[in-house]
Amino acid sequence: MICNRIKVLRAERNWTQEDLANKVGISRQAVISIEKYKLRRLWNWLLGLQKHSKFLGRLRMNDQIFILNLLILTVIATMWLYLLKAKK
Repeated sequence: MICNRIKVLRAERNWTQEDLANKVGISRQAVISIEKYKLRRLWNWLLGLQKHSKFLGRLRMNDQIFILNLLILTVIATMWLYLLKAKK
């Protein structure tokens, strides 16, 4: 699973969760959630952002959910790319 691989790659590079979070621009807690595949916390965080977004507030709920899922995938893909790009 990709989330487990992120944890392995991070450890191989001697990066802490905080290091990876800072490089990607997310919280350490988000990294923990992704590595443990507990995406509910990340989902809740994104829902909190949704409440403050004028753009998302104007969309239908299905569209909002789709966009929030894309954001989660984007965060995971960004973590993956940082880890693959970094040298061991």
